[in-house]
Amino acid sequence: MNIILSQLTITRKTIFLLLISAFTVYAATKVVTQLQQGDMLKISEFTELYPSPLDKSGNVQVDPILSKITRQGTGPKALIGEMMTVHYTGCLPAKMDSTKNMVIRSKIENSIKVGAQFDSSVKRGQPFQFKLGAKQVIPGWDFILAQMKVGEKRIVILPANQAYGARATGSIPANSTLIFEIELIKAS
Repeated sequence: MNIILSQLTITRKTIFLLLISAFTVYAATKVVTQLQQGDMLKISEFTELYPSPLDKSGNVQVDPILSKITRQGTGPKALIGEMMTVHYTGCLPAKMDSTKNMVIRSKIENSIKVGAQFDSSVKRGQPFQFKLGAKQVIPGWDFILAQMKVGEKRIVILPANQAYGARATGSIPANSTLIFEIELIKAS
């Protein structure tokens, strides 16, 4: 009887360990975005970054890029001129009364609500590639990715002047603050 019980215990432990191992492998290989519509982002958890003290017109820039590292990178830091391979999810802020000065207003209110998703390489299952510093992407991306390490993941809130500015593109209205979750997969 004791032999049967010990074999049953070993079998249960083995099954449990196999299930844990299978789940760990599944979780490690599945790319999941954490940024979803309706999420509330606490601005106090973000770091303010100022790409330049002046905007293109020579005016003092008041809207910072807000950045929060959600996973530390273990690889090398990205360098200007390298090809970046990234996964990203881009969202608009949830509609407030206006997107103008969204970052400043959100800092005062200490939160920003994630709105509709407008694009996602994660959803397409195809990473996006571009040359860092070659103005192939919006200015905020060049600035943020030049500070990231391979393997790093960040949530970034870009003011309109670091995104598309006064120009509308696709489903993104003019003068929109944009929210991105960006993962730097490779820099070469």
